[in-house]
Amino acid sequence: MGKQQFGWLYQPLNRGQGVFAKPYQSFDLKRLEKSLWITEGLFLEHWEASFESILIDSLLPKLVVCDIYLLHLTFQNISFEQFQILTAAGNVTKLNLRNSLIKDKNGDNVPLEDILETIPKIENLTLDGYTNSFVCHQNAAKKVPLSLQLLTVQQSDENFNFEGCFKFIQVSPLFDILHTLPKK
Repeated sequence: MGKQQFGWLYQPLNRGQGVFAKPYQSFDLKRLEKSLWITEGLFLEHWEASFESILIDSLLPKLVVCDIYLLHLTFQNISFEQFQILTAAGNVTKLNLRNSLIKDKNGDNVPLEDILETIPKIENLTLDGYTNSFVCHQNAAKKVPLSLQLLTVQQSDENFNFEGCFKFIQVSPLFDILHTLPKK
C-alpha cells in the first residue's frame, strides 16, 4: 500500500474587506514554485487515525513565514521543533490539538506546560482525544502564560494526566475550564 494521497486547500484573504474569500481553493503543493506566507490560521487535518507526519513534512520546506493566531492539528504527530517553527511569530492565541501529539527528539510526548511556554499569547486551548498533557503542575504554574483564559478538554483518553491538570488549575490564575466526557 502506497502513501495516502491528500490535497491542500486555502482560503485567500480579501484584505479590502478584512474577510476570507470563499470558497476554498485547491492547489498542488508539490508544483508550487513560490514560498508560502501563511497568516491568520493553519489547519493541518488528517481525518484518519494514522498519525502520519506527511502534511507537516511537505509544508515546512515551502514555508517562509507563518504568522498565525490559530493553529489546529487533527491526527498529526509533529516534532516540537516543527511546532516551534509554526508558532515562532509569537502570535498564536488559539491552539486546538485533536488526536495530535507533539513529540521531542526521542519520540516522547512533550509536556503540555513546555508547549504552552512557547506560545506567550495563548488565550484558548482545546485538547480533544489523544493529546499531550501536563506532567508537573508546579512547572505548569511557572511556565503557562497568564494570557490563558479557556482550557477545553474533550473526550480525553486514559493517558491524559487529569491529576496534574487539576493540580495546575488549583495553583494557577483564574481561567475557565470545560470538560466533555466521552460518549459510551
